[in-house]
Amino acid sequence: LTQPELPLHRFLERRRAYYPGVELVVDAELSRQTDPYLDDHVVHKERLLPAVLGLEGMAQIAMALTGSRTPPSFEHVELTRPIAVSEKGTTTIRLAALRRGPGLVEVCLRSEVTDYHVDHFRALCRFEPAAGKAVSLPRHSPSEALRLPLEPERDLYGRILFHRGRFRRLQGYRLLRAKECIAEIGPDDATPWFGAYLPTEFLLGNPAARDAALHAIQACIPHRRLLPTGIDQLVIHRIESGPRVVWARERSREGNSFIYDLQVTNPGGELIEKWDGLRLRAVEELPPPESWPPALLGPYLERRLEELVPGSSLAVGVESRPSLKRSAGSVAAQRRALGRIEHIFRRPDGKPMTLKHESLSAAHTRNLTLAVAGAGVVACDVEEVAARSETVWGGLLGSDRHKLAERISRERPEDLNTAATRLWNALECMKKAGLS
Repeated sequence: LTQPELPLHRFLERRRAYYPGVELVVDAELSRQTDPYLDDHVVHKERLLPAVLGLEGMAQIAMALTGSRTPPSFEHVELTRPIAVSEKGTTTIRLAALRRGPGLVEVCLRSEVTDYHVDHFRALCRFEPAAGKAVSLPRHSPSEALRLPLEPERDLYGRILFHRGRFRRLQGYRLLRAKECIAEIGPDDATPWFGAYLPTEFLLGNPAARDAALHAIQACIPHRRLLPTGIDQLVIHRIESGPRVVWARERSREGNSFIYDLQVTNPGGELIEKWDGLRLRAVEELPPPESWPPALLGPYLERRLEELVPGSSLAVGVESRPSLKRSAGSVAAQRRALGRIEHIFRRPDGKPMTLKHESLSAAHTRNLTLAVAGAGVVACDVEEVAARSETVWGGLLGSDRHKLAERISRERPEDLNTAATRLWNALECMKKAGLS
């Protein structure tokens, strides 16, 4: 019997086995010439097949097997091993799809690198319509359109984010904390993804926007490289090419593993995609910058506190707008730490509080304001490191503490002014916390 022809899609290049409606196996050859996007996705000099292109390939084979014109949702996605593509030659990948039940297809993606014996990616594709509702983003600033003073092209791409070219879609952040972010993603462009004479259609929409929604979370953990390892469920409600907004929140963390939930909307708040249980793993430390952008400094400090004191619930906010007066800067930084607009009042002893009885503390130096929020007693301080004579430091710290600063400077790779300022910060925090 004559088997039906497969649709013309990029990853359905060469049919290996086909039992219509039951099973389909196809191969596709990847190279820098046929897949130029690989040059934009290089980690440690290796060109890796992006996970979002793996999802596109899974959708293509699952839809070809079922004859569906509607993209599936993805369940139990496992991204167990990246696929590195040869720099000079070709690398063949193999997609296999097997129907597991009505509207349910199991798909795996393998590679010649492992002799097709290992599932690099695998998932269940479910063909059932899902309703998408409008999403209300949290109120986090007086203006919903206000961006943080963080420029992804300058502050993220090239150092924290390895992505190049067509994958650089982050436009800015409305909210950025250690465990939550709201980021803006730019619209699709006309950059070609495949070589000449190859099919160009994406069944799941432009993958760069989906990848940007994923790597927007990296700014929440700016000192460690994150790579995706799986997704519990990904539902694509609509295919759009315009700008979008991603709202990501951490559900849990265990060691180097993080789980986030994401909602992606268009500017009108209509739901485009919903990710439940995106699993990320921190795979390496990133080199620290010469100076942290203030918008990244808050998440960085919060993460470091969590690593130093496991289970810490302290939230950190940093504000650096020169136009703000001291009191307004305190309120802005404290609201950043809280992650929402909240009425802040002062107790009779002058300590700031919220109506939910959250404790707050703020400190200033020049145009920088540091704030912390949490349960119980919290305190923070920030001081500029300045050169002072031993006599001045002795007067500020006292004789015994001055000797302690000298010991710190000997035991750590820092000069006396830095060590003394560090100690001064600690003492100021102790005073604010009411400790002896």
